[in-house]
Amino acid sequence: MPKGVSNVVSILLHPLLMPTFSVLLLFSINTYISLTIPIDLQLLVTTLVLINTFILPGIFIIILHRRGFLSSVYLDNQKERVVPFIMAFFFYGFTYYLLKRVNLPPTLNALMFGVVISVFISSAFNFFTKISIHMVGIAGVFGAFYAISLTFGLDILGILLALVFGIGLVGSARLSLNKHTPIELILGTFIGFASEFLVVINKWG
Repeated sequence: MPKGVSNVVSILLHPLLMPTFSVLLLFSINTYISLTIPIDLQLLVTTLVLINTFILPGIFIIILHRRGFLSSVYLDNQKERVVPFIMAFFFYGFTYYLLKRVNLPPTLNALMFGVVISVFISSAFNFFTKISIHMVGIAGVFGAFYAISLTFGLDILGILLALVFGIGLVGSARLSLNKHTPIELILGTFIGFASEFLVVINKWG
């Protein structure tokens, strides 16, 4: 895959965007969640997730980079990922806390709780290996919606196949950019999928 294409893929399917993408996708499919939650509340939830899981963490990373704490905003250095991981865990955990205070369906809360769990597990593994957060993100979306399809008996094969394609696309992009080894990509995929699938299918959180 050409490096230019790989960079575009890595940006468009950035892990910080995956929670917002998941919420938008959940509201777009035909379940009682999209039918019973008013449009204005859907917009509020989506905006909250976007701000807390993408905009604020992104600003925080840029500030750390400009202050010299990060050599790159792409978090290429394994040791430099510790503080951004802690920051992500805080912002994602706070988002989950806020959503829990609203009367939302358990599946939506579980979706966000799965993200928090995946960040926590990834943070722990980061001390031993440079796990692919891109793969954690996109595989987490697949795991969540595979669980949702089983829970509600939904025929969303097209969405699931598209997400599988996305996993392959992201993996190829990260390899072509020499950002990760195959093992790091596989580990990220497993953690992302397992965290979201188990949490959502059991409605934990």
